Amino acid sequence: MPHHVVFRADASLTIGSGHVMRCLSLADALARQGAQTAFVMRDCPGNLFDLVRTRGQTVLPLPADVDAPADAALTAERLAAWIAAPIDWLVVDHYALDARWERAVRAATRTDTAALHPDAPFALPAAARCEPMVAPSSAVDARAPNVRRMLAIDDLADRPHECDALLDQNLTTGGAARYDGLLPAHCERLVGPRFAMLQPPYAPLHQSCRPRQGPIRRLLIFFGGADRHGLTLRALQAALSLNRDDLTIDVVIGMSSPDNDQVRALAAPHKSVQVYCGLPSLAPFMAEADLAIGAGGATSWERLCLGLPSIVVTVAENQHEVTQLLAERKMVDWIGNPQDATTAALTAALQAKLATGNPPNWFPDYDQLIDGRGVERVCAVLMDKESRP
Repeated sequence: MPHHVVFRADASLTIGSGHVMRCLSLADALARQGAQTAFVMRDCPGNLFDLVRTRGQTVLPLPADVDAPADAALTAERLAAWIAAPIDWLVVDHYALDARWERAVRAATRTDTAALHPDAPFALPAAARCEPMVAPSSAVDARAPNVRRMLAIDDLADRPHECDALLDQNLTTGGAARYDGLLPAHCERLVGPRFAMLQPPYAPLHQSCRPRQGPIRRLLIFFGGADRHGLTLRALQAALSLNRDDLTIDVVIGMSSPDNDQVRALAAPHKSVQVYCGLPSLAPFMAEADLAIGAGGATSWERLCLGLPSIVVTVAENQHEVTQLLAERKMVDWIGNPQDATTAALTAALQAKLATGNPPNWFPDYDQLIDGRGVERVCAVLMDKESRP
């Protein structure tokens, strides 16, 4: 019998694409090993449904305007509609969902609907919402398949989880101990950049790429799939203001980025600038670049996996601790938040990097910190393999 793995993750213009993209990397790897996979996702603007489907994944849509109890009920309904067999793993990658949601789905998939509407209501935080929310309208279908185990993907350590495994791919001062008291005693903790879920090209490229040294001749600009702060446009303005004929600039934008037309118009007169949209992977561009300008978050691990120095702007609160640690270790240059990353500030940071070039030995832990095999390690857990990389 194949393993059945379902992912609960969202993408939107507000949330961004990172949660869905890292889950896609894991889902693709599981599918290659014979698992049947599906995604339960809210129908928000910028939802990435088409991208998920083009990767051969099934999308089980939820309405955008649901609160967390309704989300749990409807998730169980979608599972019942998708397959009658037990769900081996439900992977939950969502800052707005916690132990109450996880217990509700478990109860629903045991045909016990009593836990779906707990006395203490819980709701999605405003930052995770797409639309105004409505209350649940009906109980879950009693045919929902049993969810055997859950994997919670988190990096906030700010709420309890009722899960069998916890994945936090970030580098933090507390490490796995941050989750003490928040997890069941039996929960396996997969913590640290060794478990970062990167796309397949990163592991082999990690072997051929080395931390960059010397002059900077190629720049990569990427601020995520949505870039609602307009940082791509600012970074390109900064780079062009330096009038460096010896600098090639690759700009990658998402299909839902609001400034796409302006970015393309600004780049058009310059032969040294190429703009790309909707790329399946950044890995080839990162392998060729000498410096990147981009956001914190999961893309930091992609850059570091390939030894690419970066100027970083943190675009979410949860990126601060990790980026600060990386900056203290001289592994990134951190400008601050979007309000700090003015065109003038980006120009100054880029000018300083171009003047000095990349120093030698700036990343002594290159072969130990992250090697691009995180998906392989998580797959071994979900596929119940005795031998783990």
